[in-house]
Amino acid sequence: MSRLAFLGVVALVGLVAAAVVFRAQLLNAVIAYLAAGGRLGAASVEVERFDLSEITLKRIDWSDGEGRSATARDVTVTFNARELIAKRRVHAIAAEDVIARIRIDPAALKRTAGGRDRAGGDFADGFAPPFDSVRINALRVDVASPLGLATAEGAGRFDRREGGAFDLRLDAPQLSPGLSPDLAREGGDEARIDGLEGDVALTLAPDGAAGADLALSAKNAAYGPFFLEAPAFAARARAGSWLNLIAGDVSGVTASGDVTLAPTRISWAAPEEAADAGPVFGLIPEPIREAEGFAAAGREGLTVRGGMEVSYADGALQIRAPDGALVLETAAGDERLAFADIDQRPAFELDADGFRIAAAIRASGRAPGDITLTAAGANVDAIDFDLGVSLAAGEVDVAAWRRLEGRLEGTVRDQTIDATAELNGALERARIGRLAIRNAALDTGLKARADIAAKSASLSAVDSCVALPSGAIAIPSQALTARVREASICSDDGALLTADWNAAPRVDAIGRLKSRDAAFALGETRFAGAPPQMDFSVRYLPKAHLSTIEMALAGGAVTLNRSLLFTDAAGRGSARLDETGLSGSITVGSAGLRQVGPDAIATPMRVSGGAELRDRKIDFDFAVATPAGLPLGAGTGVHDVSSGRGTANFATGPLGLTPSGLQPSDFSPYFTGLISETTGAMGAEFAFNWRPGDVGSSGIVRLDDVAFQGPSLAVTRTSGVSGEVALSSLLPLATPGVQSIRVETVDLDALQLSDGDIRFELPGDQTVRVPTATFGWYGGVIGAYDAASPLGVGRVSTNLRAANVDFGRLLAQLNVDGLSGEGVIEGDLPLVIEDGRARIEKGELRSAGPGVLRYTGNASALASVNGGAQIAFDALRELEFASLTAGVDGPLDGELEFAVRFEGASRLTIDDPRITDAVRVPVIYRMNIKAPALDLIREGRAAVDFSSRAGDLVRGASSSEEEGGEEEAGVDQE
Repeated sequence: MSRLAFLGVVALVGLVAAAVVFRAQLLNAVIAYLAAGGRLGAASVEVERFDLSEITLKRIDWSDGEGRSATARDVTVTFNARELIAKRRVHAIAAEDVIARIRIDPAALKRTAGGRDRAGGDFADGFAPPFDSVRINALRVDVASPLGLATAEGAGRFDRREGGAFDLRLDAPQLSPGLSPDLAREGGDEARIDGLEGDVALTLAPDGAAGADLALSAKNAAYGPFFLEAPAFAARARAGSWLNLIAGDVSGVTASGDVTLAPTRISWAAPEEAADAGPVFGLIPEPIREAEGFAAAGREGLTVRGGMEVSYADGALQIRAPDGALVLETAAGDERLAFADIDQRPAFELDADGFRIAAAIRASGRAPGDITLTAAGANVDAIDFDLGVSLAAGEVDVAAWRRLEGRLEGTVRDQTIDATAELNGALERARIGRLAIRNAALDTGLKARADIAAKSASLSAVDSCVALPSGAIAIPSQALTARVREASICSDDGALLTADWNAAPRVDAIGRLKSRDAAFALGETRFAGAPPQMDFSVRYLPKAHLSTIEMALAGGAVTLNRSLLFTDAAGRGSARLDETGLSGSITVGSAGLRQVGPDAIATPMRVSGGAELRDRKIDFDFAVATPAGLPLGAGTGVHDVSSGRGTANFATGPLGLTPSGLQPSDFSPYFTGLISETTGAMGAEFAFNWRPGDVGSSGIVRLDDVAFQGPSLAVTRTSGVSGEVALSSLLPLATPGVQSIRVETVDLDALQLSDGDIRFELPGDQTVRVPTATFGWYGGVIGAYDAASPLGVGRVSTNLRAANVDFGRLLAQLNVDGLSGEGVIEGDLPLVIEDGRARIEKGELRSAGPGVLRYTGNASALASVNGGAQIAFDALRELEFASLTAGVDGPLDGELEFAVRFEGASRLTIDDPRITDAVRVPVIYRMNIKAPALDLIREGRAAVDFSSRAGDLVRGASSSEEEGGEEEAGVDQE
C-alpha cells in the first residue's frame, strides 16, 4: 500500500462502531463506507469480534480502483477508547498475513515527476504514525510496473519507542522497459535484468530516521549489445524523516550511504548493422566499433567492481568515488581504469542549480595515464566542460603511442556543442577500419562545433592550418602507403571537416595539403620527394563504405621508383575507395621530367598525360617534349598494382633535325658534347617492361641522311649516316647482335674517310664492339677490325688497317705541283682518340709491290748552288722503287712526323762526255718531314716545293757510296 495511515483509520472506525454496539454486519458496511469517503478506496471488512479495547478483523480487502489493492488476514487492533477518540491513535496493530498489490502507472509517474504529492494535505510537517506499534508476521508486496513484475516477502515490526525492523526478500524474474510501450525509449536500446533477487533489511528509528541494507544480485543484465554476467551489489543507506515520506513530504529528506559493486563481467557484441547500434552504442565512433580489437575485447569482457558514497540532503544529491574505489578492468586484470574524485570534490552533484562533475580516471596496464573531466550545467542543454588527457607510452589493440596529451574544453547550449581542442604527442600506429596510421607526430589546435538537433558537426583549425610534423597512412588491402614530413593542412573557408549523421550520414573534408617531404606507394609504384601542393575535397559515406576525393596538383619535385624525377607538375585527379577496391584517374597538363642517377640516358624533358586506376591496374598515356616545347613523341602503358609488373610503348614519329631546332642532345646526354649542328631525319620506337627489382627495355632507332659535327672534337664532321639500329636494352645500351649503318664521309682533318660501312654491337657493358668498319680511301680500303672501345667519354684506341691504296691518288692529295706516282700502298695506322683529339701512334704505310715516284717540279735554281742537289732531283724525276715505307706519328690536327724511305733505282745523266745516255743507278731515298698535317694537305706547294728550300736540299745531299755503288739522297724538311 502507498499510505500506511490506512490501518489507523480502519482502527478508528472499528472502535467507534464498537462503542455504539452496532452489529458486525453494519460495522463492516460502515468501515467500508468511511474508507471510501476518506479517499482510501473501496474496502470490504469482515469483523470477527470487537470490544471497547480490541477489535479483531478476520479479513479486510481494499482497492483504490487504480490497480492498487491489499488483503490482510487476522488483524488485531488494541486501543484506548479515549485516546482513539481524542488523538485518533491506537496502541498496536498486529497482522498475521498482509498481501499488498501495487500497480505503477506511467502516467502517474509523469504527473508526479520531480517530487511526490503530499498525502492528501491533511498532515502537519511533524507527522507521527497513528499507532504505537505495528507487527506483520507475513508480508508480501506484489508490484506491477512497466518494467515488469516484482515481489517482496518478509516480516517485521515497529515500536514508536524502541524502533523496529523489516526483513524482506526481493524477487523479480525479468525487468525491462521494453515490456511497456509507454516507457520504451524512442529508438532506444532495450535494457533487461533477468532473475533479480536479494535481501533488504530496513531499520526504523523512533525519531524518524531510517536505514537500509541491501544485497541484490541477478542472473544477468543487458543493455543493447552490452551484457552483464551475474551482477551483484550491496548498499547501506541512512535516511532521515521516514515519517515525512509516509506523509508524502520529500522536502526535508536526507540520506547517505555506501554502494559496493561485486566484480561483474561486462561483455558486448558489435551489432551487424550500424542502424542496430542504438543510442549508447552509437556514441562510439564507427571505426572503433568495427575494429577487430574492439570486438575481441567485447568477447573477453571487462570487470567492474568497487564502491561509491552517495548522499542526499536539502534537495541535493552527491556521489563521491574515493581514489581507486571504483575500478574497471579487463578480465585478465592487466588493464585497469580507477575512478576518483578531483581535489576532494564530489564526482557528481545534483541540486536545484543544476549538476557538476569532477572526475579523474587513472589508467594502468598497456595504456597508462590520467584523464580528468570537469563539467557543470543547469541541465543537459547548458553545460560547460573541460576534458584533459595525459597518457604515457602505451598501446591498445587499435593504437600505440609514445606520448599523447590533449585538452578539450567547450560548452553545450541548446543542443549545440562548441569546443576547442589542443592535441600533441607521438602516435606510433592506429587502425581505423581499412586505414592504418603510423609514426604520426601531433601538435595542433582545433575548433569543433556540433548541432545535436541537426545531427551535424564541423572541425576547423585554430590558426587556419593544422600542422602535421610527420606521419604515415596505409590501406594494406590496396597496397597503398603514404607518409609526410613537415606538412600542413589549411582551409581558406575555415572548416576543414564537416559531418552529417542524418538519414544519409557523410563526412566532408576540404583543404590544401602542403609537405616539405613525402612518399607515396601503390603496389610497386613509388613516389618520393617534395610533393605537389594538393587542393583536395574528400567525401566519406559510412553506410556505403565509400570514400571519394577530388584534387588539384601544383608544383613539387617527386621521384618515381628512384629513376624518374617529376617537377613543377600541374594537373587534376580523382579517386574512389569502396568495398570493391580503389579506383581513380589523374591528368597532368605539364610536368618536368628527367632521369635520376649517374647512368641517365635521357635529357630533361616536359611530359603531359593521364592515368586511370581500375581493378588494381593503371592504364596511362603520355606525351614528351623538349623544355622549349618541341614534341619528342608519345606513348601508352599499363601497370599491375598487385604484381608490380607493367609495360609501356613510346614512339617519336618522324623527327627533323636542324641546328636551330631539334638536336640529339635533346634526347640523351650521351650526345651532349659529342655531336652538334645535326641535320637530317630520325625516328624511334621503344618498349619498356618492368617487375619488382627489374626493368627491361628495347627499341628501334631509324636514321636518314643524318650529318653532324663530331663525334667529339676529334672529328670535324660526319655526314650521310643512315640505317636502322635495333636495341635490346636502353639501360644499359645493348643490341640484339651486330647492327649495320652507312656513313658517307668522316672528316678527321688529316684523315679523310668516305663511303663507310660500319657493323657494330653493343653488348651492354658500356662498350661498343666493331667487327668491321670500312671506308673507301684513295681507291683502296681503310678500316677497323675486331675493335672495341668504351661508350661516351673515354680513351678510344683502334688500329686502322689500309689495303689497296692507290699511291698516285694519295700523292695527289698532297697538292704538290709536279709530284705524282704509281703503286699500291697498305699498312696500319693505330688511331687514338682522347680528350677530344685524334692522333696516329707509330703508324706505318708500305708499298705492296714496286711503284714509281715522280717529281718534275722546278729545280733549276739549285744547279748553281750544289751539284749534288741536282743529282738528287734528277733521281726524283722518276724513281722506280722496289719498296716504300712511311712512318706516321702525331696528332691529326697538329704536327705529324713522316719518315719516308724509298728503295729502288733512277735513270741519271752523268756529267761525262764519254757517257751520252742516262745511266740506271740504284737509289735509297729518305725524307723526314715534321709539319702540321693540314698544312701538308692545304698548302702542299709551300710545304714541299724543293726549289724553295735549296739550301736544305744541298746540305742534305751525299755522294755515292763507294762500296755499294748506291747513291743515297736525303732531305730533311722542317
